[in-house]
Amino acid sequence: MKTDRRDARALARYHRSGDLSYVWVPTESHEALRELVRAREVAKRDERRARQRVKSLLLRQGVYAPEGVRSWTTRYKDWVKGMKFEHAALEVTLTDYLFTKSTIRSSGCCVSRLRSTRRWSRPQRRFERSCTRFRV
Repeated sequence: MKTDRRDARALARYHRSGDLSYVWVPTESHEALRELVRAREVAKRDERRARQRVKSLLLRQGVYAPEGVRSWTTRYKDWVKGMKFEHAALEVTLTDYLFTKSTIRSSGCCVSRLRSTRRWSRPQRRFERSCTRFRV
């Protein structure tokens, strides 16, 4: 049976034994920064999926990158953009996949936009170092 008296005794016992920990309630600015981090993670996941779609399409068509060209470098992107297929539907599909990827990439620059404003409040500065490591 659960009662307030039993809960109070259990809490007192946990407090004496040191099993309780402090809880920090984040401010609105910290919550906003957390939302930014979540948005970045979603954008990175979407970008990875878009890249996978492009590579899967090429592999299904038996198309492989030229020797010495690493994935998603500038040379690779130029090579993919210059792809020509026998069927127009495949070219439309590839163009759509590339457009989706570039859209995700351009929308993922929110971290650099935020850093460039330099309107960090005091509590947010502790996260600034983490945000500078973000690469979208």
